[in-house]
Amino acid sequence: MTDYSELLKAGRIRQGRFSRDQVEACLRLAGRDIETAQATLGMALGPEYRDALIGMERMRRQRNRATYDVAGTITRRHAKEAIDAATNLVTEIQHRLTAEA
Repeated sequence: MTDYSELLKAGRIRQGRFSRDQVEACLRLAGRDIETAQATLGMALGPEYRDALIGMERMRRQRNRATYDVAGTITRRHAKEAIDAATNLVTEIQHRLTAEA
């Protein structure tokens, strides 16, 4: 099981009893927020980043499966590729923000 103690201490999550319906509703909202953020990001970055964004979505789904369904479904190579892709995307966004400032 994952150790959430740091998140609890930081107040980023709270412990409690929640029904399956409440958890599923929160997951639906999180999914909606992710989809909205991806659409906004896609518009801001332009079509040349479409493949990168699709790849990031695929990696997000893999992480979800590994976290919530079956542990050990992501290889070290895939994890490194995901980190590298995320780093490159964040770097590009930072460059664009700096250029606009």
